Amino acid sequence: MNIAKNICALLCEDVREEKGCKLSYLGVFGIENCGIIPDKIPAFLPRVCLAIMMSDVNVDIKDCDISISLPGEKPINMKYPIPPNIKKGQNATFGITVQPFKLNSPGQGLFEIRFNKKKKPSFIFNFNIIEKDKQADTQ
Repeated sequence: MNIAKNICALLCEDVREEKGCKLSYLGVFGIENCGIIPDKIPAFLPRVCLAIMMSDVNVDIKDCDISISLPGEKPINMKYPIPPNIKKGQNATFGITVQPFKLNSPGQGLFEIRFNKKKKPSFIFNFNIIEKDKQADTQ
């Protein structure tokens, strides 16, 4: 069962809340399977944010665990403080920020999001780390 009727996520450098409860996404890398193309690898990015927007959530969401996998590295596991009171039928928007974000090698990375202590990921977001010289080969 999907966690929500619709899920949209994007990877960017920062998310800011503006007046009127609007969000601004800065330095957008893209949506699913987007590419992060640093000037050189290894690279340090000051931060990376995964913004997740869900409509019509199918269950109450009480907690969130995250695993981030990067090429050639052990997964990073963390508990995320989920916004309180996300109830079935509601819409939810939240961001996961990792700072700093170190990229040691090119390849595929992913975020695995697990809600409510599930073993199987509720949502997976894939992205690619691409060497700047090889960018033309992938387009």
